[in-house]
Amino acid sequence: MRLLPVHRGFWWACVFVLLVVLFVASSQASYVPHLLFTWQDKVQHFAFFAIWGFCFHRAIRLENWRSALLWTVIFCAVNGALDEWHQTFTPGRSGNDPFDWMADVLGGIFAGLLGALFTPPLFKQ
Repeated sequence: MRLLPVHRGFWWACVFVLLVVLFVASSQASYVPHLLFTWQDKVQHFAFFAIWGFCFHRAIRLENWRSALLWTVIFCAVNGALDEWHQTFTPGRSGNDPFDWMADVLGGIFAGLLGALFTPPLFKQ
Protein backbone atom coordinates (compact mmCIF):
# COMPACT_ATOMS: atom_id res chain seq x y z
CA MET A 1 0.00 0.00 0.00
CA ARG A 2 1.37 3.39 -1.04
CA LEU A 3 0.66 6.33 1.22
CA LEU A 4 2.37 8.98 -0.90
CA PRO A 5 2.31 9.53 -4.67
CA VAL A 6 5.40 8.25 -6.46
CA HIS A 7 5.30 10.25 -9.69
CA ARG A 8 7.93 12.99 -9.70
CA GLY A 9 5.71 15.30 -11.74
CA PHE A 10 3.25 15.46 -8.86
CA TRP A 11 5.99 16.56 -6.45
CA TRP A 12 7.40 19.14 -8.89
CA ALA A 13 3.88 20.56 -9.26
CA CYS A 14 3.65 20.80 -5.46
CA VAL A 15 7.03 22.60 -5.36
CA PHE A 16 5.82 25.10 -7.98
CA VAL A 17 2.44 25.70 -6.30
CA LEU A 18 4.12 26.32 -2.94
CA LEU A 19 6.55 28.71 -4.64
CA VAL A 20 3.59 30.73 -5.91
CA VAL A 21 1.94 30.62 -2.47
CA LEU A 22 5.13 31.88 -0.82
CA PHE A 23 5.59 34.67 -3.37
CA VAL A 24 1.99 35.85 -3.03
CA ALA A 25 2.08 35.67 0.78
CA SER A 26 5.38 37.56 0.93
CA SER A 27 3.98 40.23 -1.38
CA GLN A 28 1.16 41.07 1.02
CA ALA A 29 1.41 43.89 3.53
CA SER A 30 2.04 42.71 7.05
CA TYR A 31 -0.93 40.93 8.54
CA VAL A 32 -0.63 40.25 12.23
CA PRO A 33 -3.18 37.67 13.35
CA HIS A 34 -3.86 37.01 17.01
CA LEU A 35 -0.74 35.25 18.26
CA LEU A 36 -1.31 32.11 20.28
CA PHE A 37 2.31 32.05 21.49
CA THR A 38 5.47 34.12 21.19
CA TRP A 39 7.35 32.27 18.42
CA GLN A 40 4.30 31.47 16.28
CA ASP A 41 5.87 33.19 13.25
CA LYS A 42 8.97 30.99 13.48
CA VAL A 43 6.86 27.83 13.77
CA GLN A 44 4.95 28.89 10.65
CA HIS A 45 8.23 29.41 8.78
CA PHE A 46 9.50 26.02 9.95
CA ALA A 47 6.27 24.24 8.96
CA PHE A 48 6.02 25.83 5.51
CA PHE A 49 9.64 25.08 4.62
CA ALA A 50 9.38 21.56 6.05
CA ILE A 51 6.44 20.87 3.75
CA TRP A 52 8.03 22.62 0.76
CA GLY A 53 11.38 20.92 1.40
CA PHE A 54 9.69 17.52 1.67
CA CYS A 55 8.01 18.07 -1.70
CA PHE A 56 11.37 19.11 -3.19
CA HIS A 57 13.08 16.06 -1.66
CA ARG A 58 10.47 13.76 -3.18
CA ALA A 59 10.77 15.53 -6.55
CA ILE A 60 14.55 15.25 -6.93
CA ARG A 61 14.64 11.56 -5.91
CA LEU A 62 18.41 11.20 -5.57
CA GLU A 63 19.78 7.72 -4.90
CA ASN A 64 22.07 8.89 -2.09
CA TRP A 65 20.03 10.10 0.90
CA ARG A 66 22.87 12.34 2.09
CA SER A 67 22.98 14.16 -1.25
CA ALA A 68 19.20 14.52 -1.22
CA LEU A 69 19.36 15.92 2.33
CA LEU A 70 22.09 18.38 1.34
CA TRP A 71 20.19 19.60 -1.75
CA THR A 72 16.98 19.93 0.25
CA VAL A 73 18.72 22.06 2.88
CA ILE A 74 20.38 24.18 0.19
CA PHE A 75 17.00 24.61 -1.54
CA CYS A 76 15.33 25.77 1.68
CA ALA A 77 18.25 27.99 2.74
CA VAL A 78 18.48 29.79 -0.60
CA ASN A 79 14.71 30.21 -0.97
CA GLY A 80 14.38 31.31 2.65
CA ALA A 81 17.03 33.98 2.08
CA LEU A 82 15.35 35.09 -1.16
CA ASP A 83 12.00 35.27 0.62
CA GLU A 84 13.46 37.45 3.38
CA TRP A 85 15.07 39.69 0.76
CA HIS A 86 11.79 39.87 -1.21
CA GLN A 87 9.96 41.02 1.93
CA THR A 88 12.25 44.06 2.21
CA PHE A 89 10.54 45.43 -0.92
CA THR A 90 7.02 44.82 0.41
CA PRO A 91 5.43 47.75 2.27
CA GLY A 92 4.67 46.85 5.87
CA ARG A 93 7.17 43.97 5.95
CA SER A 94 10.63 44.14 7.46
CA GLY A 95 12.36 41.14 5.88
CA ASN A 96 15.96 40.13 6.51
CA ASP A 97 15.04 38.45 9.82
CA PRO A 98 17.83 35.95 10.56
CA PHE A 99 15.57 33.98 12.92
CA ASP A 100 12.97 33.52 10.19
CA TRP A 101 15.74 32.30 7.90
CA MET A 102 17.03 29.91 10.58
CA ALA A 103 13.50 28.50 10.96
CA ASP A 104 13.42 28.02 7.18
CA VAL A 105 16.73 26.14 7.23
CA LEU A 106 15.66 23.99 10.19
CA GLY A 107 12.46 23.18 8.30
CA GLY A 108 14.64 22.11 5.36
CA ILE A 109 16.77 19.87 7.57
CA PHE A 110 13.65 18.29 9.03
CA ALA A 111 12.21 17.84 5.53
CA GLY A 112 15.39 16.18 4.28
CA LEU A 113 15.49 13.75 7.19
CA LEU A 114 11.79 13.00 6.88
CA GLY A 115 12.18 12.56 3.14
CA ALA A 116 15.01 10.08 3.68
CA LEU A 117 12.65 8.00 5.82
CA PHE A 118 9.72 8.09 3.37
CA THR A 119 11.48 8.02 0.00
CA PRO A 120 12.24 4.52 -1.20
CA PRO A 121 15.42 4.00 -3.20
CA LEU A 122 15.09 5.20 -6.78
CA PHE A 123 15.70 1.92 -8.57
CA LYS A 124 13.80 -0.42 -6.24
CA GLN A 125 10.30 0.41 -7.42
